[in-house]
Amino acid sequence: MRASKLKELEKWLLGKRKGLLSGVRAQASNLETAGSGTLDLADQAANAYTKEFLLSLGDADRRLLRQVDSALEKIRLRTFGKCEKCEGEIAVKRLEAVPFAEYCISCQEEEERQ
Repeated sequence: MRASKLKELEKWLLGKRKGLLSGVRAQASNLETAGSGTLDLADQAANAYTKEFLLSLGDADRRLLRQVDSALEKIRLRTFGKCEKCEGEIAVKRLEAVPFAEYCISCQEEEERQ
């Protein structure tokens, strides 16, 4: 992979990481304030639903953040772009679409079938 393309993907990953971190922090803040001081049973149920919803969003963002951090670590270790299963090269087009991809197309399809 060309160095310029690698730098471009690294820049995108760093921006994505920054956005995810601020989103996770905002969700944590929303969880702390959701439902404080309500006594009505309907309000409590609505607040419980809101907290559950925010937690599920937080899980997805945290999972994505781990993937982004892993990709940035691979760039640092100079192993970025290698499939974790077959150790072959991941196509540049795939990395442009999903910079934190762990598998090449063939291995990803196999993982999804299992």
